[in-house]
Amino acid sequence: MSSAPLTSVYTLVLLVTTVVLRQSPADVAHHLLVASSTDVAHLERDPVTVIVLSATWLPGRVWLPYALVLMSVCAPLERRVGTARAALVFVSGHVVATLLTELSIAVAIAATWLPSASAHRLDVGASYGMLAAVAASLGGLPALRGLVLLVLLMLTGVLLGGVPVGPPDMSMYGHALSVVIGVCWWPTLYHRFPWRRGHPRPSTGA
Repeated sequence: MSSAPLTSVYTLVLLVTTVVLRQSPADVAHHLLVASSTDVAHLERDPVTVIVLSATWLPGRVWLPYALVLMSVCAPLERRVGTARAALVFVSGHVVATLLTELSIAVAIAATWLPSASAHRLDVGASYGMLAAVAASLGGLPALRGLVLLVLLMLTGVLLGGVPVGPPDMSMYGHALSVVIGVCWWPTLYHRFPWRRGHPRPSTGA
């Protein structure tokens, strides 16, 4: 835990909130999720609060798969690049993917391409930040293995969002954006361009 404090604490936070949702009456659990949703309406009123709170809930109330990803991928990333940079990767994925997807919905509502009810939708969870962190971790792998896993990760992210039927499910696009955001961190984290042959150069002391 001491070697990856941020990941460990966040995993425990998700465990606590998942237990809260499971033990709460259905209407209370729904209210908690809706109040933390990063939909257009909430982002217009209190963007900072909902962006922070939305990352603390798992709407499916299933904790174990998230915990496995956090401890097997995000914790090693934190140990490798440091807590501060690992936090920046997660936060950038969560915040930027959220804002871009919700901004597109706001534009579509303003242009009457979507009904005004689209401004109120449930959008909570840790998936954007986690996908960005997983994608960022792939930059430390050899080129071919990293490329194959990146393609699989992108497909997984799209499938997690579901195939839209009728009005678009923006989670699908948010997941894809999160993966792209994670890839954009490669030059900063590993001091090399994506897909350069070989392993990243080890950092040198001052």
